[in-house]
Amino acid sequence: MMKLMKNKLHIYAPSFEHGLAALACKGVAIVSVNGPHLGHCPEGSILTWEQIIKLVEIAKHNNQQIHLRINTVIHNADIDLVTKMLEQAEDVGVNAIIFSDTAVLQQVKRKGHKLALTLATDTTITNNQMISFWYNQGVDTFLLTRELNVDQIRQIVELRQEEALRDIKFMLQIHGHVGIFHTLRPVIKNYSDYLQLSPEHPVVSGESLAFVEELRKDEYYRVVEDVRGTYIFAAYDISLYEYLPELIKMKIDYLKIDIFNTQSVAAMEQIIAFYQEAIDQISNKGFVAKDNWQEQLQIINQFPIRNQFIETGAPK
Repeated sequence: MMKLMKNKLHIYAPSFEHGLAALACKGVAIVSVNGPHLGHCPEGSILTWEQIIKLVEIAKHNNQQIHLRINTVIHNADIDLVTKMLEQAEDVGVNAIIFSDTAVLQQVKRKGHKLALTLATDTTITNNQMISFWYNQGVDTFLLTRELNVDQIRQIVELRQEEALRDIKFMLQIHGHVGIFHTLRPVIKNYSDYLQLSPEHPVVSGESLAFVEELRKDEYYRVVEDVRGTYIFAAYDISLYEYLPELIKMKIDYLKIDIFNTQSVAAMEQIIAFYQEAIDQISNKGFVAKDNWQEQLQIINQFPIRNQFIETGAPK
């Protein structure tokens, strides 16, 4: 008889349609989305409150969760909007807030919101002292940085052996795009204005923009610009498929899959199924990494795949 493992997948859905499809996929515990404001890289990835309410209704029926991303850079002028977003999120039944700026945490505490909190700073959640501090401030879940190897991840997860910290939850990205730079400045617009480019120029229209290094001309760093500034993404998506047995053995609470906003719904469904099949096999002690797993996943995934982060880890 097949042994079933608790749902572990957390899917970032860049659209309402992606969200609906993700909730219907086997193994999905959490779907995270951008709301109308203050989500990281919201270009083409903004959901209305009506859409979020629909996702919350479905998630509740399926014993799943909807998490709202308020994870962009917050300035003083944004504080009132942060407050409104938190109030609305709680009113519609969102389960948790994914944040990176302390201003969000401060507003949750000041207003007495009952929302769970996930800290996701991309690069700075790397040590036990930091995690202990933020846990004592009211943070429930931590998205571990990608710049950690297996041993470094294990050392952090073992923090739960301390009685006072046993309820900490850990999340790790196992697939998807990697953000490497964000500025509130409109870099592309400033560049096109300086060159006085016409509105029809591809740089101005924003079609498939990428930076290419002079010495590595086969690598394309995706560029997205919106009302919250400019974002640059790594040339490769990450995949930790080979490391799933070790990560699950560590009892990482949630395994996160990030879907880029140009990835189709069908591709997302296939990516989720690819990882869930491996999780099911691990649960029944029958997992053997496919020899051509990278090729199989590459057929589905829109962008090239690597796993270099978890192989090297942080400096020792």
